[in-house]
Amino acid sequence: MPDDTTLSDAARLLSPQLLQDARSDTARGWADRALCVGFDPEAFFPAGDEAAAEARGVCAACPVRGQCL
Repeated sequence: MPDDTTLSDAARLLSPQLLQDARSDTARGWADRALCVGFDPEAFFPAGDEAAAEARGVCAACPVRGQCL
């Protein structure tokens, strides 16, 4: 597990509890409630310069967006 000196600036902004939850496989129960479950992954990672507008819309409406991001 990386120490604090190797974490990105964005990771340092997260609360310690969110970081701990993200590191724990058992703490990811929220992922089952994500709107993207069963959604085509290609929409979230489009090839080239294709827009990901549909994926952004799914994320914007998702009830577990905070835990995911």
